[in-house]
Amino acid sequence: AYEFADWTFTISIIAALTMIVGNAGALLQDNAKRLLGYSGIAHAGYILIGIACFSQIGTSTGQVAVIFYLLTYAFTNIAAFYSLMNISLSTNSYSIQSYAGAFFNNKFASIVLMISFLSLIGLPPTSGFLGKLYLFNAAIKSELIWLVLFGVINSVFSAYYYLKVIKTLFDSDIEIIKYQTSRSYSLNIVLICALLGVLILGVYPDPFLRLLETSLSS
Repeated sequence: AYEFADWTFTISIIAALTMIVGNAGALLQDNAKRLLGYSGIAHAGYILIGIACFSQIGTSTGQVAVIFYLLTYAFTNIAAFYSLMNISLSTNSYSIQSYAGAFFNNKFASIVLMISFLSLIGLPPTSGFLGKLYLFNAAIKSELIWLVLFGVINSVFSAYYYLKVIKTLFDSDIEIIKYQTSRSYSLNIVLICALLGVLILGVYPDPFLRLLETSLSS
């Protein structure tokens, strides 16, 4: 018969492979939109870490970690995607190289992109840090230490391609591309809302966690 232990092992292996495929694909990209797409594959691997914990520490604890991570990732990914779109409306390109010096022309979108990428790496005080922390804590309680180490190592690797884009925003060593800053107010409203979600969930997650725990226990 297929045991819970088999389920945990299977999901853990899929999680590890998903993180590898996502990060490897993102490392090879020079297109920011495709980079974000492969990044999403890697983050699906992190979500699977929480799912792998279901049979070990109880479904509720794993569900809280997974749902909170999905919430933080949703805000972060929206912030990242729409800030990329904001800049690309002006450069007419999603090439990472075309973002050279973008900070000096479009500070707001560049700052949102920088914060969202730091959240995708999992650095405090962003929501991405707490999202990964809760997932890794659930995995530790499930005695999946190797999977936690694997997740941390993949987070370190992912920092390379996220920081590469951030560096390009401030790159003044090459000729800065001049362009007209996008004036899409609806786009900026989306950016502000997503950014608030990234920061609020990072510094004050308690109400959301209590709501999740109450909903899942009822």
